[in-house]
Amino acid sequence: MKNVISLLLLSLIVVGCGQSREEKAALFAENEVKKILNDASSYEAVETRLDSAFTSIYTDYEACAAAYKISELRSKQEALQDEYDREKSSAAIWSNSWDAYSKEQHRQAKKEMEEIGNRLKKVNDEIEENKMIIKNRYKSLDENKFCGWAIYHRFRCANGLGIKSLADILLVTDENFETLQIRMLLDDNDPQGFEQIKQTIDGIIEK
Repeated sequence: MKNVISLLLLSLIVVGCGQSREEKAALFAENEVKKILNDASSYEAVETRLDSAFTSIYTDYEACAAAYKISELRSKQEALQDEYDREKSSAAIWSNSWDAYSKEQHRQAKKEMEEIGNRLKKVNDEIEENKMIIKNRYKSLDENKFCGWAIYHRFRCANGLGIKSLADILLVTDENFETLQIRMLLDDNDPQGFEQIKQTIDGIIEK
């Protein structure tokens, strides 16, 4: 009888010492956030909310990585287009004069146009490739299927100047809190943030 009671007490102790799902989420969030901070010692947890996570194009790693890449490429595309337009204007200016100097300036401007045009084409092709990744993921993804947990975590940390500020982040993990599936800042102005990625994806799948 004593052995039975001892086993029961041991079971209760083990159960009592086990972490709750919320505690696991908070610890998981802390570990993952500290990995991306310049000063992990400045980290301070503020709030953690846990919710069920379901497969979605907006939290699919491949789709989100492609969306972020598109944002980078569009910035490069815009800069290259500006360069191309400047060289085009320069070529137009020098095309009306036919002395040796003007001809050389026109030749150089046309050469620059060609080189920039080639770089611009590569960027445009990359954008289309990443758009196709998103479209294919959207078609093949089995949406609204339980895939783990969504952790909404608010924390405070110091920036490069040592000034502390609040930040919000979304982490999606498997149901055992072992593997990070995706991590995105919840900042409307951040190019890696959830809203920016969502807007990019929406524009591609026309949702």
